[in-house]
Amino acid sequence: VHCAGIESIMPLRFVTNKKFIDIMNLHVFSFIEIIKLIDKKKTKSDEYLTSIVSVSSYASTNGGAMQTLYSSSKSAVESLSKPLSKELANKKIRINSIKPGLVDTEMTERWRKRIGIQDQKDISSLQLYGIAQPKNVVNLIEFILSDKSQFIIGSAIDIDGGGPSSSLG
Repeated sequence: VHCAGIESIMPLRFVTNKKFIDIMNLHVFSFIEIIKLIDKKKTKSDEYLTSIVSVSSYASTNGGAMQTLYSSSKSAVESLSKPLSKELANKKIRINSIKPGLVDTEMTERWRKRIGIQDQKDISSLQLYGIAQPKNVVNLIEFILSDKSQFIIGSAIDIDGGGPSSSLG
């Protein structure tokens, strides 16, 4: 499981190559290195299935203003899943991503304060079913890692509490 992340809320005028490379190193290149290590250790004759999960973000396809670096790096992580699953299929390695929406974490709390949401209760109203708990995300990861999900390959799975409540009805 690759669960690396750092929030990045930054106006375009402050984006630099170094900042972009730093976030890509954390989110994307580290994930590639993990996959390379697993690929190196596993052989075609190994009978067991291997499941790799990356934790992406709802923002990968629905990023907000000033989330250019974060959204694009998470999108890149997701884009790796399908072609690498095809490349590594002969070793029974499958790769999937999950796309959490708002989850009750320290990172979400920092993001809330940074964008000016004063009351934590207000953040729960942003998703149809409120803010997720980390256990909700863990449950999905456990399922994807299990053989019960052996036919889920190269997918990006939303776990976003029904999505933004503001876009409903």
